[in-house]
Amino acid sequence: MADIGEEDASYKRGLVLGLTMAEIMILILFILLLLLATLVRDLEEKLDAFVRENAGLQNEVVALRDQQKMIAGRFDDPVKIDDLFTELKLAKEQAARVPALEEKVAQLTIEREANLAAHELAVAMKAIDLDLTKPETRDRVILSLKKILDSRSSGTNSPVTRLEEATEILQQGEVRIGDLEGQVKNLLVRINAVGGGTEKPACWAEKETGKTEYIFDIAIGSEGLLVRDRKLPHRADAQAQLPLQGLLFDIELSPVQFLEQTRPLYEWSEKNNCRFFVRAFDQTAATEKDLYKVRMRTLEEHFYKYEMIDEHF
Repeated sequence: MADIGEEDASYKRGLVLGLTMAEIMILILFILLLLLATLVRDLEEKLDAFVRENAGLQNEVVALRDQQKMIAGRFDDPVKIDDLFTELKLAKEQAARVPALEEKVAQLTIEREANLAAHELAVAMKAIDLDLTKPETRDRVILSLKKILDSRSSGTNSPVTRLEEATEILQQGEVRIGDLEGQVKNLLVRINAVGGGTEKPACWAEKETGKTEYIFDIAIGSEGLLVRDRKLPHRADAQAQLPLQGLLFDIELSPVQFLEQTRPLYEWSEKNNCRFFVRAFDQTAATEKDLYKVRMRTLEEHFYKYEMIDEHF
């Protein structure tokens, strides 16, 4: 009986211990379920945050696309955007040129005063029956002055040398005054046209009216550009002083050849703060208008142009 009682007690102890272990396992599983639920909740919150952020980004993308369409809608041709920036750049450069223009006007004023003084001298000489407008009379007066001065001194710094230099400068100044007067009137013509011009004056302009004079006719073709010399009679002496030795006329030049051969003339115009104008003729086919625009931009690197619409080259 004692053994049965002991076995019964051991059985009861084992039963209690087994129940306790089961409860412990259930408790552990409950804790794990709580942790899993917490983790799932955190993941759901992060997912909601990502969804909201993605929605915000999508709204920004839509707004940017709408803005892009709005900006693109303002321009029929995307090239106009580049033209707008080019105009802004030219306007900035033109504003920077105001001091230089004022200096040029001051220089022109001085040269005009010198010209007036020379005119007064001519009037005085005419009063004693010497007409300095005649080359032979003027040369005779200069020769007489040279002889008188040469009899008094000699050398590289003599009055004769200075007189020769002054005579040459005076002759160059007369030509330069005419060019400057034409350029100033050309600027005034373009200013009166309410901003429809360019940032540099024409290198050649009529002295009386300021009307632009075109140095070349240029045909724009499928293969390149052909330059034809207009040979203005009254510009023959001035054109002879230009760096045109390397420019081939009446031969179709590739864009690279055209820029290379016209670069000396462009650099001359930059040095003299002006630009030569040309007349441009479209010789491309009807299906090559994009090529014509590309060729035209090559021309505009060194010249200002006037497009001859429906005109034959």
